[in-house]
Amino acid sequence: TSLHLTLEDPDSAEKVAIRRLPIVEKHFGSEHLEVAEPLSELSLIYFVKGDYERSEAYQVRALELLSKGAPDDKVALAEAFSSLGVIRSANGEFSSATAPLERASEIRQEVGDSETLAAARDLAHLATAYSSRMNLAEAEGLLGKALGIRQALGANRDAETATALNNLGETFRSQGLPSQAEQQFRQSIRIWEEAAGADHLETAISLNNLAGALQDQQRYREAEQAMKKSLATFRKRLGPDHPKTLEVVRQYDVVSRLAVATAAALPPGSSAP
Repeated sequence: TSLHLTLEDPDSAEKVAIRRLPIVEKHFGSEHLEVAEPLSELSLIYFVKGDYERSEAYQVRALELLSKGAPDDKVALAEAFSSLGVIRSANGEFSSATAPLERASEIRQEVGDSETLAAARDLAHLATAYSSRMNLAEAEGLLGKALGIRQALGANRDAETATALNNLGETFRSQGLPSQAEQQFRQSIRIWEEAAGADHLETAISLNNLAGALQDQQRYREAEQAMKKSLATFRKRLGPDHPKTLEVVRQYDVVSRLAVATAAALPPGSSAP
């Protein structure tokens, strides 16, 4: 099954892959290494479809066969561990995602594959898992490494890192650390703007989160400006009546009133934060 078919028409890809698996199992035996490929294929298909339970089940089987049949193929093993971690993260199972992601990073270190975009991707996913468990210092360090790799390779399209930065920012903010959250959101915005453009939805989401962090610091005028930009994108991309757009409208109204009230309370000649 081609990757294009999997992404464009996962239902058709599923039918093809489901037919292929028993053929490969019958020819080679269900425990043969060759079976790992169609298992991984099915795992990807169900991941694209959002069926993370089945995706994980097929990936676990594929990983078992790779571990037994090709223990020296370190690159393939790292990818298999990484895929399992990503699946579990997507399903919100961050605790169980940590171990396979850590193992993927360890293997890449062992084989000298630790300065690639794949390695940066693993570090970004691992950072998200760590931040969800409140290991904020470790998560921040991993993201710093991921960003360093990305910059060294001249890569400007790294959605995993941008998403992890945004998630870490949300965790910092929930812990009452808006200044640290602001730093993460600003980095996420820069990456999304490079990768997808200033009016992309992901850029708007990070901008809106930045506005929240600025509001937490009582920097209402800056928050208003950031939220105004995000609101323009939500209106353009989702429409004026979408629930998310209406939610941001309400948020913008609150921060605008706070900005006006703060400015009015300042002595003449002073500038509002």
